[in-house]
Amino acid sequence: MSPDAEIQTSPDAEIQTSPDAEIQTDPDAEIQTGPDAEIQTDPDAEIQTSLDAEIQTSPDAEIQTDPDAEIQTSPDAEIQTGPDAGIQTSPDAEIQTGPDAEIQTGPDVEIQTSPDAEIQTGPDVEIQMSPDAEMR
Repeated sequence: MSPDAEIQTSPDAEIQTSPDAEIQTDPDAEIQTGPDAEIQTDPDAEIQTSLDAEIQTSPDAEIQTDPDAEIQTSPDAEIQTGPDAGIQTSPDAEIQTGPDAEIQTGPDVEIQTSPDAEIQTGPDVEIQMSPDAEMR
């Protein structure tokens, strides 16, 4: 196929590949799916995007990974979720951010950690809470 070829399918078409198939696109290729499209990969599949790739999902999209999956972003990547999005990790998951990462949550967001969780911050980290926030 030529580099600028376009593949279009009907809304309910299904594309299947063999387990070890590889799909490659050129750096500025765009992949779009309909609102209720489902993309499934085999347990040890690897999805890589270019550094400035943007992944957008519809408000009620669900992204699930296998328990030992690893998600890495470039240092200046931005992850945004909708107001009622839920981010859940397995009990022994580790979330790391770079030195100037900023984590913001909405007014009624609840962050829960397991009893023996450890939260570490750098020397000049600032934690701000709303007046009616509760820390236990």
